[in-house]
Amino acid sequence: MLSSSFVLTLLPFRFCHSLEYRDFVTEGRKVASKLREDGADLVIALTHMREPNDVKLAAEAPEIDLVLGGHDHHYVVHHTPPASVGGADSQDPTAIGTVVVKSGCDFRNLTLIRVYIRHLLPDQNGASCSVMPSHLPATAMSTVPSPGQPCAVMHGSRVCVATEEIDVNKSIVPHMEMSRLCELLNGDVNCKLAQKIGEVDVALDTTFQSVRGKETNIGNLITDILRRSYHADVALVCGGTIRSEDVYGPGDFTLRDVLNIFPFEDPCVLLRLSGQQLLETIENGVKSVPKLDGRFLHVSGLRYVFDPARPPGQRISEVYLYKTHPFSSDEYNLDPDASYVVATRSYMAAGNDGFVQLPKGQKLVDEEHGTLLSHEMRNFFRQVQIINQFVDQHGDRVHSVAEFMALFKQSFHPHEKGVPSSSGCDEARMGESDVHALMHASDRHRRLHATFHHGPEEKVSPLRVAPVVEGRILTVEQASQRKHAEAT
Repeated sequence: MLSSSFVLTLLPFRFCHSLEYRDFVTEGRKVASKLREDGADLVIALTHMREPNDVKLAAEAPEIDLVLGGHDHHYVVHHTPPASVGGADSQDPTAIGTVVVKSGCDFRNLTLIRVYIRHLLPDQNGASCSVMPSHLPATAMSTVPSPGQPCAVMHGSRVCVATEEIDVNKSIVPHMEMSRLCELLNGDVNCKLAQKIGEVDVALDTTFQSVRGKETNIGNLITDILRRSYHADVALVCGGTIRSEDVYGPGDFTLRDVLNIFPFEDPCVLLRLSGQQLLETIENGVKSVPKLDGRFLHVSGLRYVFDPARPPGQRISEVYLYKTHPFSSDEYNLDPDASYVVATRSYMAAGNDGFVQLPKGQKLVDEEHGTLLSHEMRNFFRQVQIINQFVDQHGDRVHSVAEFMALFKQSFHPHEKGVPSSSGCDEARMGESDVHALMHASDRHRRLHATFHHGPEEKVSPLRVAPVVEGRILTVEQASQRKHAEAT
């Protein structure tokens, strides 16, 4: 079962005209009633909805005993009070309240659920129970058990549901035979995934609460990489692209980290959009705020200001495009009649997550010729590594980035663009414009994601990867506060 807001996230919009959506509460009650007529002792609803919708289903569909919910990444257990149709409290003392269980994400939590079906539990004489057995522990309906604590038991007319949260951590003793099998199957893969591909100087926050609700440094990093790699005016990546629910760094960054953050295998594409199409695409990204939707947009090449209090579709108040960085002198307003080259995932370009304007754009690079985000991230770190190797070898010979760039360019193959011939790393090919992008010096500390830090008389030091949050995505309130701070 799912709510209507998820329809567009599961199907390309072009198929939705033939899709009939029915209210999940109405259909849930209908299906559950039919199952009971057919003899079901227990009815469980499997859902992919936000917590408020799961609670709504539990409160308004008393025919359901247990709701096991997905989508949300946090752990929670609800016991909804018994209710009649329309939400009024039931006067029936034997009425049941439905239990909602959402067990977190990424196998970090599990829920042990014990369900006691009343008419299947024998009493002391071997007959079926007319009431719940007195030996079962009881807790207040509002009580949620702490990890490792006794179960919270909910009583009802048909069933008794007991839940226990289990944290998956090192305290759990591994199953020896299964561990040996996993080591055998994963040995070579784990070795490759553990390979270090670079280092990050700051923490990269990929948590659900961050990437689906605000500007993040990981969102800025991947969109900047994509925009420069595809030589686009703008790069767009929705928050649902960024997975893993973790914080990485500062420190070593591995291949496993990249694939955990970007597990999807749809390639990136390049589109030509009108300014109006681009504006409506940005509007869709903030359509569901403050809900933590996967459609929330991370951007490069532009910054935008929105008002979450305005109706969906009318929230964007400012959009500025830039070539170097936000709030620079090269910023300019988005022109609805102009055309822009936009890099994004093919998932979004197909119209998923409500991005209905993207399929209307002219496709300049299609899926067959596109690359994966994980590949772009790996290639970026490889480029940084190559340049830093060159710094180690030749950095003491130059005293400015300009001198270093000239020396670096001299080491290119004479007839084709690629990596320095002295590096011997032909698999990480770079064009001259890529070198300029990576080696562009910034006067602001850590303004760029891979930046040389130097002074007038200092030698060139290695590139450092330190993405920042810099005001690409602001609410009208945040924008006002920023202007006030700059004025004072």
